Amino acid sequence: MKAPLLLVCLFAFFFGCCQQKNKPSGAPENNTISVDSIERAFLDEKLFYTTVIRLHPNDNAFIFIDDDYVAQSITDASVKKLYETNEYLLPENREAFYQKISNALPKEDIAVFNRIWSLKEVRQQIGGDGGLHTLVTWITQKPTSEDPFYYIEVRRLYLERLGTCIPIGYIKMHGKTKALLVMNSEGEYLPIAKWRQIK
Repeated sequence: MKAPLLLVCLFAFFFGCCQQKNKPSGAPENNTISVDSIERAFLDEKLFYTTVIRLHPNDNAFIFIDDDYVAQSITDASVKKLYETNEYLLPENREAFYQKISNALPKEDIAVFNRIWSLKEVRQQIGGDGGLHTLVTWITQKPTSEDPFYYIEVRRLYLERLGTCIPIGYIKMHGKTKALLVMNSEGEYLPIAKWRQIK
């Protein structure tokens, strides 16, 4: 079971580093554009993160991906290079980028994302269209020989960080049986039917 406190620490570290390394695709280098201008561009939806991807065309179901996920899950070298060389997206190129990334995702991962997005508790929280306040799902761990579960988080995008969603924030799905368990407020994973009864 993942410890929520550890996750908070990891997110603080990751998104602190993210601000330092990201630069706009097709925009001036960071030494010619101020941090305030970049933040303003995100607020005005003139820039978008490459880590937030539309799962299917004409749908507001978005997923979050990071460097580790791309390295482990995407086998198409050209798509990997596309991700690695574009860290911010512009309004006019983002949909094409989304499509190329989503087409390169493993089928089993798409099935997991689709399962999570089919939950009413997730879809009821949909907001945003790739910019700030967009709801995202994130596969943080895949099944191993020691642990047969996918671990998925439901989060909301803010400037340089992700916020945890309540009540449904942490989910795990058995890789073979597809059984879903949801973390309650005490950090315990419960079968989704039982969780729905007491949430």
